[in-house]
Amino acid sequence: MVAETVDKATAGLFPQPMPPNEDPEFMRLPPAQRRQALAEYQTAGRRQNEVKKELLQPIAQRLMIEHDAETVELWCLQHEIPSREEFLSGAALTDERLYLHRPLGIFHRR
Repeated sequence: MVAETVDKATAGLFPQPMPPNEDPEFMRLPPAQRRQALAEYQTAGRRQNEVKKELLQPIAQRLMIEHDAETVELWCLQHEIPSREEFLSGAALTDERLYLHRPLGIFHRR
């Protein structure tokens, strides 16, 4: 249940997307879309920090206590399902390309 809760709470948040103004296509957007992209990026950053504080920090603290560690790095490992066409063309369910690694953060013992 912990993994499912973390996955639902962090979907789309980690890793945080590239700042829009670092994207080469950003300056081609109309001014209103640029403002919206920046606002969405900032909101995602705030939400990411809230999720880390509320959900991930206690999990990280528990792991550090159990394993007598000073820091812990949390990752979300997501296994994609191949499309029907990929499967029929011989894609293995264990194909490395089907695994997505999302960093959730590095946490330090309090």
